[in-house]
Amino acid sequence: MQDNETATELYRQAIALDPDFALAHARLSATLSYSCARGTTALRDGATQHGNGNQVRAARCFPARTSGLRYAYLGRKDDALREGNTAAELLPIAKDGYDGTFVAAVVALIHARSGETDQAIQSVERLLRTPGPVMPFFEASITLPELRTRWQWAPLRNDPRFLEILARPERATVTR
Repeated sequence: MQDNETATELYRQAIALDPDFALAHARLSATLSYSCARGTTALRDGATQHGNGNQVRAARCFPARTSGLRYAYLGRKDDALREGNTAAELLPIAKDGYDGTFVAAVVALIHARSGETDQAIQSVERLLRTPGPVMPFFEASITLPELRTRWQWAPLRNDPRFLEILARPERATVTR
């Protein structure tokens, strides 16, 4: 949605109707995070308050996204890294090859947004070779086109190692 205030209100209404609606919690968190990144101060307070209770319970598989990424957007590096590392420990790729890749992608983005460039680039390198973290409307989706264009990855774009990754050709997709 173009209008973040309307989107925020609609997601809050959906959550009021069904407190366990994990997607509404995730989208509300993403909308608030985006608003914070754009400097919408009126929503900054809401972003720091959202995520307690029902959101954490409903989206327990994605604590890095619902807490760590929000903290990263707010510039709370220590909190972001703590939440991201906790999520990675709770749901590693070895334990869950599907959801674990999404958590790993979010942790990579947390590192990127928190200034942990070396760890972010190492994770991106690994995740580009791992089937998984690709989903529409997922800010940490890791494909070369998304790494090139998504504003979320901008903190890495001045690093020569990241630019080298972006210059690579796309891997061929095999279908049968």
